[in-house]
Amino acid sequence: MAYGRAHLSTLADNWLSSELPKSFGRLTELSIVTLYNNSLEGPLPKLLFKLKLEPDALTNNRFSDVIPVVLAWSRCMVRLQLSGKRLAGTIPAELGKQTELKILELNNFSGDIPLTDAVPPWLDDLWLLGDLDLSSNVLTGGIPVELSDCSGLLKLSISGFGIRSILPEIAKLASLNILNLQKNGFTGVIPSELQRCNRLYELRLLENSLEGPIPPELGWYWTSLGISVLSSARRPNDSGNSLERRLCNLQQCSLLLAGNSFQGLGLANTT
Repeated sequence: MAYGRAHLSTLADNWLSSELPKSFGRLTELSIVTLYNNSLEGPLPKLLFKLKLEPDALTNNRFSDVIPVVLAWSRCMVRLQLSGKRLAGTIPAELGKQTELKILELNNFSGDIPLTDAVPPWLDDLWLLGDLDLSSNVLTGGIPVELSDCSGLLKLSISGFGIRSILPEIAKLASLNILNLQKNGFTGVIPSELQRCNRLYELRLLENSLEGPIPPELGWYWTSLGISVLSSARRPNDSGNSLERRLCNLQQCSLLLAGNSFQGLGLANTT
């Protein structure tokens, strides 16, 4: 086959292994590239990112490399999924050139992808970004304060980080519909500032070590909350039946409180 003549390359689910040939990137007339669900490994050919990649074109492979700067070359990228890769290094600032990006999933990485000081400044350039998933990375540090500048986010997932505290600044993300902070080892109390996220219909806080009072604002403001997951949180005491009254304000709510140490609750009175 002469280079540049193919228009479609669908190689997904083929159990392909070994490295992706560098010559693959020379097929400049490719309109669609899908390589997911294989066992491809090694570095990512730089020319590959001059092609039009499908959103999940590279997922579920074994590529090992730094996250390539040439991601910025991909044309009209709306969704980028790089989950499950053996990539390392910094997240390239050039990715900020993908101004039409709406969904960014960089979860299940291993290696050193530093997000300890600040969210990369190019996130501010992704003004259409509505879905950010950084879950299950082997990262250190806390949730960066600068994340609160991503005001258009509808879904934020930062689970499995192993960080210790929930930043009240997350409450500035007033557009959030889904907030997933499970499996982080959070300690302390749930910040009352989260009441500002009054568009939430799914909140996941399971498998943390939260304790102290559940903020009364949860009941007064989150009247449309669909799912509130607080499993495995620890909360030693609550005074009176104030928690019962708050829970009654969560209309159309599926509330999971398994694995807690609540005391003094008469939940029969809430029906």
